[in-house]
Amino acid sequence: MEHDATQRSKTAVADIRMRGLTFTISVGVRHGGCVRSKIHSLFKIQGSFLKDTFMLLKKNLRTTILFSLLCGLFSFYISNLLEILCYGILTKTQGISYVDKSNMTVLFRPVPFVLLVLFLVVMTLAALFEIGGLLHAFSMAQVGRDTDFLSMMNSGIYTVRKTLHPRNWMVIFFVLVLYPFTSIICISNSYKVEIPSFILQAISASRQYTAIFLVFFLLMLAAEIVFFFSINIFILQKKNFLQSCAASLKLGGRHIAGTILSLIILSMCLKAAINSIASILVVNGLDFLSYFTGEGKRQIGTGAYGTCLAVFRHVFTAALAPAVNNAGCTALFFRYLEERDELQKLVPVAFRTLELGGRRKASALSLLVIVPALIAVPFLISGSGYLLEPVEPPIVCAHRGDNVHAPENTIPAFELCMVENLPWIELDVQQTKDGTVICSHDTTTGRVCGRNVHIFRTTYEELKKLKMGYWMPGNYQDVTYPTLEEVLLLAKKNHVRVQIDIKGCGREKDFEERILKAVEDTGMHDQVMVISIYSNRIKRIKTLDPTIVTAHAVMKAWGNYTQVEDADNLSIELSGVTPGIVHQIHESGMKVFCWTADDEEDIQYLVSCGVDVIGTDNPTMVLDELSRADFSGGARRIFHLAMSMIQRIEK
Repeated sequence: MEHDATQRSKTAVADIRMRGLTFTISVGVRHGGCVRSKIHSLFKIQGSFLKDTFMLLKKNLRTTILFSLLCGLFSFYISNLLEILCYGILTKTQGISYVDKSNMTVLFRPVPFVLLVLFLVVMTLAALFEIGGLLHAFSMAQVGRDTDFLSMMNSGIYTVRKTLHPRNWMVIFFVLVLYPFTSIICISNSYKVEIPSFILQAISASRQYTAIFLVFFLLMLAAEIVFFFSINIFILQKKNFLQSCAASLKLGGRHIAGTILSLIILSMCLKAAINSIASILVVNGLDFLSYFTGEGKRQIGTGAYGTCLAVFRHVFTAALAPAVNNAGCTALFFRYLEERDELQKLVPVAFRTLELGGRRKASALSLLVIVPALIAVPFLISGSGYLLEPVEPPIVCAHRGDNVHAPENTIPAFELCMVENLPWIELDVQQTKDGTVICSHDTTTGRVCGRNVHIFRTTYEELKKLKMGYWMPGNYQDVTYPTLEEVLLLAKKNHVRVQIDIKGCGREKDFEERILKAVEDTGMHDQVMVISIYSNRIKRIKTLDPTIVTAHAVMKAWGNYTQVEDADNLSIELSGVTPGIVHQIHESGMKVFCWTADDEEDIQYLVSCGVDVIGTDNPTMVLDELSRADFSGGARRIFHLAMSMIQRIEK
């Protein structure tokens, strides 16, 4: 009896366990099936999106790519023309020959401010013109119809006219700031914003600035995502821009995650396709060339593969990116629009091919823009015969030492430069509380040491307790701030020239005097060049020692720098270097120093511009690129500059 009860109990427990296992398995199967179903649905939706995008592109592919390329090239040309005109007016009306940090406030006077606003408005209208034309082509493709170049131009003109209405001026801010700054997706070749590296470095040097920048960026990113379809609605529907923003919120609000995922997938596919096509063309092209040159494919590839690949990649990106991205936006727009049954609100211009009269009107309006621009071409290229001349190989200068492989502005970073046989090093100087001149870019120690103190309020003995290389791989745990005198003695021993960039917080006493004393005490007077972005510091140095070599550092070279006082040379930030400004400086007898080139694709451009010294954080990379750079003049130099122009359009 007892045995039977025990057996029944065990059977019941086993049954319960079996039921539990069965329940668990069944739930797991159902859950797994649900997950598989969602994954399958997700792939199906994204596959359908890519298919729709491809079909929109395929319908008017030649026309859209031609339109996008011509808009980008024309906008690049117009921006340079406007820049020349604006700064010509600026220098004449404001009584200055050039613009730098010392007189930057002149830009906020009425005339310069109006010129700046007009410049930005014109470039934004150019971007909207391109976007309007592309949306017309893809709207036509959506209903299975062909279009032509003039019809796209007519749609672009319609978009510009609509934008100029006072109710729609906010769209200028949207296109000018949100789209370029957040850089989620490139929808136009006409106008892009690239934050200079020195500004990003200044932001990253402060936790407070970094936090503010991050919050600002996230707010702008959120605004762009929420109002992502406002441009499509604004151009393709009978709504003003504020109404378009409200409609965009309703249209895409419940599809935010899907939209972001679609754009990420589209961007990945575009980059993969461009890199694959460029690689195939370059490899086959170099292989084909080897049969005519008699050189082996491997030998040719090591010298030209990287440059050719970069050129092809930028050409394809400039040609395809706006078209592909706009096609993707249009595909999503019409998919979401069908769900809300608002197709009847689309404007006729979205689906209209021009008749004879309209074609004549569009052609006339096009000529009104193109002819004056073409007439100005001779004025832009006059005096450019120097571009046919060969250039001298530039000298490499290690910016803050070789700070890719060692902590910046430290003895190990400068010692690596000696091993690499570099002729120049660049360092930054600050002054401590007890008057010691040390090598440091920042006025505080937080970025390089982790612990944040103000150098001007700290003695050198206290600073020596901070370690600069704790975060970097290698034996740099005990590295600390060197004095200017220590680095100058190291440079003298190894016959290396030194650029001394004066930083400081502005409250130092006898700062320039102490710098010159270190130079004289080490016997490096003829082997240094003192530079600064602050013209008053250069003036002070020249007053104390008129024989020492100096250079004025500028972020953007605007105006006639042959009139620069107290400077023997000019040091220009990379984004401000042009062949024209380099030629102008050379004509005045000065040399051009450039900072800071850390991108392989920028080296050939700087070579073709004719700069004398290239400052870089990665000198080994620059030396490698210079070993295969082209220093010839004539058509080859012009070709390299043209390719760099395409690269900058794409950026």
